[in-house]
Amino acid sequence: MSTPKWTSGLAHLRSLLTAALGFLQVDQTNLSHTGLTALHAWLDNWRGVGAITDGMLRQGFETDLTGGPDGWSATFLKTRSIGGVEMVGSAHDNKAWKAVQLAAWKALMKTAQDTKPS
Repeated sequence: MSTPKWTSGLAHLRSLLTAALGFLQVDQTNLSHTGLTALHAWLDNWRGVGAITDGMLRQGFETDLTGGPDGWSATFLKTRSIGGVEMVGSAHDNKAWKAVQLAAWKALMKTAQDTKPS
């Protein structure tokens, strides 16, 4: 499958990452087996943490993941053009992959809003 002419490689990858993270936010409680099950099987583990943090790194985000007795905290940071680092997404959960998924989703949503033309 070729990348459409109207999008760059990084923009295309960002859209795929955003879509995957968005679908992970869907509540599956009342759903029967769906494609979401496969997505969770792929990303709800340590390999998924690596895939998401690698994808976020390619988009220019740094990751901080810490674990403790109260669960896991994930934070995504973005270097600002004027210098310094800004925290753009963070989340806490009992499962490391859920914290990473939610923090990455928040970071992508925040930076998408920041880059929209006024």
